Amino acid sequence: MPEHLIIKQDKHFILYNNLKGLIEIDLIKELIWKTKQKEMNKKVLLILVILIVTAGVIYAITEYNRTNKDLKNVNPDFTTNMNSLVAAFDKDSSSFYKKYIDKVIAVSGVVKSIDPDGSPVIISLGESGSMSSVKCSMDSSYANDYKTVKEGSQVSIKGICFGASSDELFGTDVSMNRCILIETK
Repeated sequence: MPEHLIIKQDKHFILYNNLKGLIEIDLIKELIWKTKQKEMNKKVLLILVILIVTAGVIYAITEYNRTNKDLKNVNPDFTTNMNSLVAAFDKDSSSFYKKYIDKVIAVSGVVKSIDPDGSPVIISLGESGSMSSVKCSMDSSYANDYKTVKEGSQVSIKGICFGASSDELFGTDVSMNRCILIETK
């Protein structure tokens, strides 16, 4: 028989020692309990890591497959003309950014220039004698709608305003993206 032997008896752990006889030791019970707790903590930690990784993968897949909202059926937050939009930036750029940035804006004006070779196509609205303009990066999924637009024609374009800049030599430019043609006159 071994010199030390642990025996389970009626929910108690007993240490059998050839020299001292039967001795009940609560320390052994506590030792076994702590070992089980460590194993449970490892399992809980593993489950948490798996949940966090799974949530990260789901988020990444969702972001990868996210598409921009189609502006065709979205009502504009603001409807204005090219001159008013440029004047709003020239008057107070801070107020302009608070009011117009990341908003859907319908803007009307005269087509100053068209850059058909760019990707995306950029239609600039403005007056021929002025350096200021509203630059509209057109949504390529509606290319057939704006292919017939000519310089000098009156149009209404809807898009998301994402910035503006002003320069003494080159005038003020308000930039919009994902633009679609609303109306041609």
